[in-house]
Amino acid sequence: MFGIPTHLLAKVTATEAATAVTLPVNPIVIAALSFTPRHLFLRTSTQATSGNPNLLLRFNNDSGTNYNSQVLYGYSTTTGAWAGTSQTSMSLIGNIDDLSNTFSISETLFPDALSTRTHKSAVSLGGRLEEVVELGVGRWEDTATIASVTCLVDSSTFAAGSTFELCAVDESYLISGGETINTGTAQFDKSSISAADGDLVIIGNLRSDVSSNIEELGLRFNGDTTDGNYIRQRMTGHNNSITGAYSSASNAVSHTAAANADANSFSGFIAQIPNFSDGSNDRIALTLGGGHFSDSDQQLAMMSLRRDNADAINRIGVAARNGTGWLANSMLSIYAVPKGQITRTELSGDASSVAFTSIPQTYDHLEVTAYVRDDRSATSDDILMSLTPVGGSNDTTDANYDTQLLQGAGSTLTAAQSAADRTVGNISSANETANAFGVLTITLVNYAKTDRHKHSLSVSGRAASATGIYFRSNRWENTAAIEAITFTPSAGSNFVAGSVFQLRGINPPAAAATDIETINGIAAANIEAVN
Repeated sequence: MFGIPTHLLAKVTATEAATAVTLPVNPIVIAALSFTPRHLFLRTSTQATSGNPNLLLRFNNDSGTNYNSQVLYGYSTTTGAWAGTSQTSMSLIGNIDDLSNTFSISETLFPDALSTRTHKSAVSLGGRLEEVVELGVGRWEDTATIASVTCLVDSSTFAAGSTFELCAVDESYLISGGETINTGTAQFDKSSISAADGDLVIIGNLRSDVSSNIEELGLRFNGDTTDGNYIRQRMTGHNNSITGAYSSASNAVSHTAAANADANSFSGFIAQIPNFSDGSNDRIALTLGGGHFSDSDQQLAMMSLRRDNADAINRIGVAARNGTGWLANSMLSIYAVPKGQITRTELSGDASSVAFTSIPQTYDHLEVTAYVRDDRSATSDDILMSLTPVGGSNDTTDANYDTQLLQGAGSTLTAAQSAADRTVGNISSANETANAFGVLTITLVNYAKTDRHKHSLSVSGRAASATGIYFRSNRWENTAAIEAITFTPSAGSNFVAGSVFQLRGINPPAAAATDIETINGIAAANIEAVN
């Protein structure tokens, strides 16, 4: 999700049907880390034994009515939103499929999960094959440290082969001075960010001092507070309502809790800024955030934001736009990633395709980040992904790929479904504003397993004369392991110079030392001593 650097704490692979799986935050594993963890991250790849049950979350074995959820979804051609309050579990990403060889994906961030400062917030995205995509935010009404996360279903059971991973965000990627925890009311403004080849990732848990339930969060590059220098596209779910919004003069990218919200209500936020140190083209960000502020006010938003300026980023501001600042216990973390990447390609000239070949089969998952533009004579173009099985050839047959889309363009939110489509994102093209590129992030789970079709989640965005934010669930109808990934423009001939593609591996082999395996339905810790 959005390039978040993670370190595996626990992993469960179901060997038989299970009604629930609990992932503990093992103190022994935590004590062995080389960093002090702050945030938790959950990744699931699940199949149901029958029906399409909902994936639910509980913390610390709490089954009380202490959970709240806000969801925005795309289902076939239908868009919608719903909110749940005072529930006995948190529901953020909806249904799980029961089809053979298919596993639904979810990724959820829990900001500041290991403190006792605030109620626990959640930010999530997920997809059920090419049928449903969902964005979610939630709040657990408890200030306790998260000691365990339980995944369960409201009907049916998890099928054998379902995987559950609990990770800590890897604080070794934190930039110098990149963590701030407010002791009083203050804005967040981090200067002197060192240059690096890679992305900036920002995680926040926030509450403003403005006298309202809801605050607007502004993302500022290099101290630039002029709204007219920013262009954004957003899609929003608010209770049962959905909206899209374009602005040519606003840096507002999310909504957070404010002073009149429920006590201890804080809001999760994440932003990714690819290729942040490049000074030849404009910077663009993808963001996701929101929360439950009260039973009548809960909101989430996914956005793309571009600053009309080509300067490299050396300063980041996360501002409460209507208040004077973020209240005490608000926190922000800024990371520079990736460092342990598999490969990085930056185009010095035009290229008809970009391929990652000979991909190691030793990771659990893959993540791709792209900062990209092509030469199509239009303002935008689709970007296509094709996969190569181990020992085989590149599969460019559209009929072997399926997708479900949720998109925001201008004031309109739409959804679309296709059983023959290799599209994973939408990017800027030749007729777009000079220096405006699109951004794309993809998570491809369990790419080396041979018992399932290959499933990925992708988010892309552009913000210039034409704008859009796009969230997709993608499936390749092949159980083979993947050894290569190829990207091509859909209608254009070439990706242009300055485009950047990065490939990272998630959960390197060494992480297996802290795996938790499910044996005969019983989770047993398998902790190995390492010198």
